Amino acid sequence: TYASMKKLYMAEIEGELSTVKIALTRLMRLHQIVCGHLPDDNGAVHPVKSNRIHALMEILEGTAGQVIIWANYRESIFAIKKAIIDEYGAEQVLTYFGDTSDDERALVKEVFFRGNDTKGYRFLIANQAAGGFGLNLTGATTAIYFSNDYDNEKRTQSEARNFRIGQVEPVTYIDLVSRGTVDEKIIK
Repeated sequence: TYASMKKLYMAEIEGELSTVKIALTRLMRLHQIVCGHLPDDNGAVHPVKSNRIHALMEILEGTAGQVIIWANYRESIFAIKKAIIDEYGAEQVLTYFGDTSDDERALVKEVFFRGNDTKGYRFLIANQAAGGFGLNLTGATTAIYFSNDYDNEKRTQSEARNFRIGQVEPVTYIDLVSRGTVDEKIIK
């Protein structure tokens, strides 16, 4: 799917049919395919075969303590949450993105602040735009980037959520990158 869509998009971009808006949309669509879903022009989202969730779950098996998983797309957040619930249970995961209720946001701030994890939550799935600024998440010592974007400021700020004053543990950052895809360009 990725290779055929890339070929189609490159033909559009190199032809006279393209605008900057179209080119950027096509890059985002390629990234969404890598992340396991593809929205069509009517707004419907279609799952796409991807090993990214499987790779994430393998990484989670090898982690201890609290983990933040950063994901750009709502569909990714929903898929990650389902996989974690299936493996670890609903009482282990919270989210922090545009659809997150005020009550759950307050709970995230309480649970993922160092020393306040009395409720047993291990995983936080967050969007960098919503959770990457202003939070103190020093309770987590692992941050996994399920997906990145081209905004380095969001990346820097999201990393700073774990590594703040009061963090006494080393913090591990892990990026999921699909070789030969737009992921490599984003990381660069």
